[in-house]
Amino acid sequence: FFAAPSVAQSENITSYEVGFKSELADRRVRLNGAVFYYTVDDPQFTAVGGAGNLVQLVNANKGEAWGLELESAFQITPEFLVTLGVAYNNTEIKDENLAVGICAQCTVTNPTVVIGGNTRALIDGNPFPNAPEWSGDLTARYSLPVGNSGEFFVFTDWVYLGDTNFLLYQSLEFNAKSRIEGGLKVGYSGGNGQWEVAAFARNITGEANVQGVIDFNNNTAFVNEPRVIGVSLGVKY
Repeated sequence: FFAAPSVAQSENITSYEVGFKSELADRRVRLNGAVFYYTVDDPQFTAVGGAGNLVQLVNANKGEAWGLELESAFQITPEFLVTLGVAYNNTEIKDENLAVGICAQCTVTNPTVVIGGNTRALIDGNPFPNAPEWSGDLTARYSLPVGNSGEFFVFTDWVYLGDTNFLLYQSLEFNAKSRIEGGLKVGYSGGNGQWEVAAFARNITGEANVQGVIDFNNNTAFVNEPRVIGVSLGVKY
C-alpha cells in the first residue's frame, strides 16, 4: 500500500523432461511417468505483505527445480477402477543478495539484514512459495450395471499435499504441515452417462487445512471449505 508500483524483468526458462507411457496386462494397467529439471533466469516472484504492507513484483537471480511425476490406473475388474498419482518437486531460489520484507510480529527463520531502516529476510536457498515437495492423489470408482444403459456407482477421491511454505521468506507461523482431503459420491447414472443423480460429500473428514496466508502485520490464514454434504443432478447435452 505504501510503495510505488513495481516492475520486474522478464524471466527465461530452460527445461528438460524425459518420460514414458505404458499400458500393461491387456490394457488393464496404465503407467506413465516423467523426470524433469529446469532453471529460470530472473524468475519473477510476488513479495506480499510484511511490516510495510507491500505487494511487489521482484526478480531473483536464478531459480531451479527438479523432480518426478508418476500416474497410474488399474482396471481391477470391469466395474472397479483405481487411479493413483504421486509427484516430487524440489525447488530452490538462488540469489545471495535478494532480501524481502517480513512481518513485524512473526518468527523469521531466515537470516535478516537491515536496509534503509527496514528489516528484511535473505531468501537464498528457500523453496518457491506454495510449492510442496510431495503431492499425490487417489481415486476409486465402483459401478454396478443396471439394464443396458444405467449403473449405480460409488466414487471417492483424495488429495495429499506435503509441507508447504507460503511466502518467499520462512517463518514458524506461515507454513502448513502435510494435509489430506477427500470426497465421496454415491449415485445413479442413466442413458449411457447422459444424466446423473447423486449424493455427495466434500472434505468428508472435516479437515481444516490452511490454503494460504496474509502477513500484513498480522498472522492471518485462510482455510479450505468445511465438510459439505449435498445432492447433485447432472445432464449432458
